[in-house]
Amino acid sequence: MFFIEPFLAVQFSCSSQIDHFHLAGKDIKTRIFKNILILSSAEITSRIINFISFAYLARILLVDSFGLINFILALTSFFLLIVNYGTDTIGGKDIAMNEMDISIYVSKLISFRLIIAFIFYFLFAVVLLFISQSSLIKNSFLIYTFTFFSNALLINWVFRGIERTFPISLAQILSALFSLIAFIILVHHSDSVIHVISILTLSSFINSFVLIIYFIKYSHRLKFLFDPIFIKEIMKASTPLAVSALMINIYYNLDQVMLGMISTKHELGYYAAAYKITLLAVVPSSIILQSFFPQLAKFHNQSKERARLMNSYTRLMFTSGIFFTSMGILFAGEIIRIVFGSEYEASVPLLRILTLNVFLVYLNMTYGNPLIAWNKQKHYSYVIAVGAFVNIVLNFILIPKYLAYGAAIATILSEVAVFAGLIYIHWKTTNDLYSKILLRSASAFLTVMIFGRVLQLLGIAWWLVLILSVIIFIVTVHKTNLLSLSILKEFLNEEI
Repeated sequence: MFFIEPFLAVQFSCSSQIDHFHLAGKDIKTRIFKNILILSSAEITSRIINFISFAYLARILLVDSFGLINFILALTSFFLLIVNYGTDTIGGKDIAMNEMDISIYVSKLISFRLIIAFIFYFLFAVVLLFISQSSLIKNSFLIYTFTFFSNALLINWVFRGIERTFPISLAQILSALFSLIAFIILVHHSDSVIHVISILTLSSFINSFVLIIYFIKYSHRLKFLFDPIFIKEIMKASTPLAVSALMINIYYNLDQVMLGMISTKHELGYYAAAYKITLLAVVPSSIILQSFFPQLAKFHNQSKERARLMNSYTRLMFTSGIFFTSMGILFAGEIIRIVFGSEYEASVPLLRILTLNVFLVYLNMTYGNPLIAWNKQKHYSYVIAVGAFVNIVLNFILIPKYLAYGAAIATILSEVAVFAGLIYIHWKTTNDLYSKILLRSASAFLTVMIFGRVLQLLGIAWWLVLILSVIIFIVTVHKTNLLSLSILKEFLNEEI
C-alpha cells in the first residue's frame, strides 16, 4: 500500500494569532491556491531530485547493492515511526487550534522524541552486536540509525500547523540537492554503500536544521524540557495515529523487508526500482491532500461547504490517478529502461503490476484521509489495521513462493481490502461516494488504455504513442466533464 504518510501530511487552518505566524483573515480560496502552488513546486522538485538520485544510485551500485540500501531504509523506517509516535499530527493540530507559547510546546515535544531516539538507538546498537550479519550491514545500520535523532528534531509539523509552507519547501529542496550532489561527487562504484548511507543520514539532519534555523529566526527558542504530564497527554492523543502510522508503514515497507530477508538483495533491487517509480506517481495525491486538508478540517461540521470541497478534491484526485496509472501501464518498459537501464529489465512486469495499485492509492486517499479531518481517526485506524493484517498474511503466504511478484500482488489485494473499509465509513459519514465522478474516471481510463494499446500494436514509435495518449487523455477528461478549465476556474474563484 502506498498511502503518502497521511499522519505527516496534515495541515490545520489557523484561526488565531500565533506569535509571528498570524494567518487570520486570509481568504480560504487564496490559502488553498497558495498551498497548492508552494507545496506542489517544492514537493515535486524535491521528489524529482530524490528520484534522480536513486536512479543514479541504481545504475552505479547495480542491483545487489541497490537492493541492500533499500532493505536498510525499509527496516529502519519502522523504528523511525516509534520516534515520531504520531506526534507530528497532534503537534500541528495543537499549534493551529490553540493560543500557546510555541517555544515551550515545541521544546517539550522535541525533548520527548529525543528521549525515545536515545533509547532505541542504544537498543538497536546492542542488537547489532549479537546478530550474525556482515560488517557492511552492521555499520550501515549503525550509521543510518542516527536518523532517529534528525527525525526527533524535525519540526515540519509546526509550519504545517500554521500553514507556512515555504520553510518546509526550502528544507526539502536543500536536503535533496545535498544528497544528489554528494552522490555524484562521492559514489562511483558498486561498493559505495557506506558512502550512500552516510550521505542520506547527513541529508536528514540538513532537513531538520534548516527548519530549526527558520524557527529561531522568528524569535523562538528551543531547550530540553522534560514534562511527564505533557508526555502522558501527548501519548494518549497520538497513540491512535501512531498505530495507524505503523499499519501504513507495513504497507510501505514490510514487503521490502521480507524480500530482503527471505530472498536475495538482487530480487529486492528489481522490486525497489519499480517501487520507486510508483512512489513518484503518487506524489500529486500528497500535494492535493495537503492543500485541501486544512479546509476539510475547518468545515467538517458544515455539510454544504464540505461537499463542495470534496467535489473538487475528488475530481483532482481521480483525474491524477487515472493519468499516472494509464501512462505507467502503457509505458512501463520505456520508463524502466530510460530511468534505471537495461540491467533492470526484470522490473518491467513488476512495475505494470504495481502501477495497477496507483489508482487504488488515489481512491483510498480520496475516501480515507478526509476522515482524519472529520475526527474519524479511530475508524480510519481500524480499517488500516485490518488492511495491515491482510498485508502481513498475504506477504507471508505469497513472498516465499512468488518472491517479488508475490509482494506486488499482496500489495494490491491489501489495498482493495482497505478500499472496501474506507468507502463504507465514508458513506456512513457523508452519504456520498461520488459514483458519477468515479464512473467518468473509469470511462476515461479505459478509453486511454484502449487507444494507447492499439497505437502500440500498430508499431508506432513509443514517444509518438505517448504524445497521442496524453492528447487522448486530455480530450476524454474534458468530454466526460471529469475535469475542465471551467471547473478549475470555478473552484479557484468561488466564494467558499
